[in-house]
Amino acid sequence: MGNYYLGGYLLLHCLPGNYPDSPLDGKPLLTCSTCFNDSLLDDWSYCWSGFDKNDPYDAWVTIREHLASVYSLDDITWERLSGWVNEKYETGNVGWPALFMDAATAIEYKQTFFPQLNDCYLLALYIDGNDAQRFIDSWRPQNDMEGMPGIHRKLSAFQPEQALFNETLLGYDIAGLDIDGGFHTSHCHSSLHDELCQRFALTLNSHGLYDALDDWQPVVDYMNNDKTVCEPIPWGIVKIKQVIF
Repeated sequence: MGNYYLGGYLLLHCLPGNYPDSPLDGKPLLTCSTCFNDSLLDDWSYCWSGFDKNDPYDAWVTIREHLASVYSLDDITWERLSGWVNEKYETGNVGWPALFMDAATAIEYKQTFFPQLNDCYLLALYIDGNDAQRFIDSWRPQNDMEGMPGIHRKLSAFQPEQALFNETLLGYDIAGLDIDGGFHTSHCHSSLHDELCQRFALTLNSHGLYDALDDWQPVVDYMNNDKTVCEPIPWGIVKIKQVIF
């Protein structure tokens, strides 16, 4: 595998996970998949999305109740937030549904609407060139009105990875790109970890990510094989860096 290209930034609220009998017990999974962490930018953030605040967050509370309880996000602040996001979407600084196109916009968003919130991570996503092209090609609009998800738009710029002083490498994620622009990960299938370890000697580091391999291509081929038990979506390797601010 060769060059990596910037896929954008995720601003995640991460809490210690419950992983009994695992070295990761009590630690957050710093994966690009929001299956495990809350994204502070999501479909509920857009004023034009038609999102219903009373949709269920889980079996116990609605999205409105969850955001009010965990993030102190009342209706007035939510209205301000959605107006801000709409403006940044129009200027191309955010992309549907959860992607910031640049770190400065993500930092402004955090400091404006969630200034006191701890356990937040701003993750920079860098995607291998071959996988980036696979992700770009996966977008199939259903009609002329459907906009391109943020990850496809960002990757289409093919912005090469740079060595930035405020970014720290955390590890590598094995991620599958969903139709809406979000990600699944190998963590979504716990049985895969044993298989990946046996086949490719892959083990998880303290962030719940993988350390570097000399050749990721056999892993990518395995994840994209129809016989592998995972979502039938394009899979690739995402280098995860934490932006320090």
